[in-house]
Amino acid sequence: MRTDNATEEIRSRIDIVDLVSQYVDLKRAGQNFKGLCPFHSEKTPSFTVNPSRQIFHCFGCNKGGDIFTFLMERENLSFQEVLASLAERAGVSLERSHGPRVQRSEKDAILAIQKAALAYFREEHVKSPKSQQYVQERGLNAEIVDRFALGYTGSCRDGLYEYLKKTGFSETQIKASGLVHFGERGPFDFFRDRLIFPIQDLQGRVTAFGGRIMSVAKDLPKYINSPESILFKKSDTVYGLHLAKKSISEKGYALITEGYLDTIICHQFGFPHAVAPLGTALTAGHVKKLRRFAGKAVFVFDGDKAGISAARRAVDIAFREGMTVKIAILPQGEDPDTLLRKQGDGVFRKYLGVALSPVEFILQQHGRNVLDGARAVLHLLAVCPDGLIRDASLRELSERSRIHEATLREELRTLMRAVPVSHSGEAGTVPTMRPLPAGARHREEEVLLSVALAVPEKRAHILKMLEMETIEDGIIRGVFEKMHSLAAEGELQGLHEHILARCSPDEQATVSRLLMQHHADEESIDKTIADCVRGIAMRLIARQIHAAEAAHDEHLLRKLYEEKKRLQQGQR
Repeated sequence: MRTDNATEEIRSRIDIVDLVSQYVDLKRAGQNFKGLCPFHSEKTPSFTVNPSRQIFHCFGCNKGGDIFTFLMERENLSFQEVLASLAERAGVSLERSHGPRVQRSEKDAILAIQKAALAYFREEHVKSPKSQQYVQERGLNAEIVDRFALGYTGSCRDGLYEYLKKTGFSETQIKASGLVHFGERGPFDFFRDRLIFPIQDLQGRVTAFGGRIMSVAKDLPKYINSPESILFKKSDTVYGLHLAKKSISEKGYALITEGYLDTIICHQFGFPHAVAPLGTALTAGHVKKLRRFAGKAVFVFDGDKAGISAARRAVDIAFREGMTVKIAILPQGEDPDTLLRKQGDGVFRKYLGVALSPVEFILQQHGRNVLDGARAVLHLLAVCPDGLIRDASLRELSERSRIHEATLREELRTLMRAVPVSHSGEAGTVPTMRPLPAGARHREEEVLLSVALAVPEKRAHILKMLEMETIEDGIIRGVFEKMHSLAAEGELQGLHEHILARCSPDEQATVSRLLMQHHADEESIDKTIADCVRGIAMRLIARQIHAAEAAHDEHLLRKLYEEKKRLQQGQR
């Protein structure tokens, strides 16, 4: 099925309320549904879904659109990836794209090899008494081993290579996967004698593997990961997120551990919102990915010196990305894996229940040196782009350090002037602000577009009366231009989805908001249209008069005042 036809068919088969409900707890509110926004942190629901128009809009962060936009924003996927995912869900077949064929075939080949490798590792685990015994000693039950698809590879030099060759993959494809290396003595598997952890993307596709050494070998690293590829970037990959994302959205926060086994054992003991950054060090990429599902997190790192240091770095990264965090400090020598297996979920929950705020955590690390601790907190707050987090933390710092809030606030201002930051945490740049909604500046343009979107039979009339150069707001003008294109194709009277599909993300947000807010009196629509067109024209005349006065062009001024008078009398 062609893409344009497929999108319409998918929309007709997938209800937006059903889709969004997998991520957001929606409650009926009149004709709409409301819930806490999955795209930003909030306490009062401003996220609205309209089932009749099959759109969503958040009046807090101004994101909006349809089922495709929602999934693209929520899962950080391209349109083609969302199209494929929703097509599979809806049972709609797609024609193969003729787009970047080389890259697509390369991705497809890597995914196919990863899938085949997973089958090999899983089979090896089932056959290996050594691997079976190891997972039992680690306290992992059969259900959790299957849920995380754990595998094993023995010490055979080229077992995976031979398996992939027999499966039908070429040597070039195998080499590109990074799972087999080629040396002077021939091919040899990258993973040998290791417990294997499949690394999956948000759609559950295996994109890489992690491996823990099974033998006692001092010269080998305990953990290794697949080499990076076009599908796998360690700094952007959060282990277990494909399984945890729903629980994270429901609970409102992520439980961030340090490694594979910590995450797995947390899931086994009833903490399905547990995840782990790859390589232990949290990055801005990890936080950005987690923030799609919740704006809060609890770090539960090892209780040793290295774990405390890792938690301190993680707090700094999280603050730079505007994430609200707490830190659970476990006893010396314990991690979630050992604590849960030895003392159970009850004790673990107690440590989570007394997790420290970043202010408490940093002050605690400085002991009696309150001034140094306060300075460390202020340096942390100076790079936080979220004003609410800064303000709440500053008040807490004042209470705990007994330093006057005014003094702390002045010191913070000095630091922020010295180190302006962006949302990506890079020094020397100023955070960009989301522009105000168009309606705050150009009311008539908004109302006119709202009518054109909600009342298809009036679109041609509005486009005929409206001169595009009179539209000041770039986003609104862009949507009207999309309507002009549809008119040229004879599709102007179609559903608003046709317009939405052609819009940019900013345009989609405006379209969804206006459709959600549209409550025009059908009997007075023609008058509303005429009044808006006249108001827009009057604004243009006012600008032209100002320019003519500055240029002392008396002839043009007379013409403009005559035009203004005609408009005021409604005789255009």
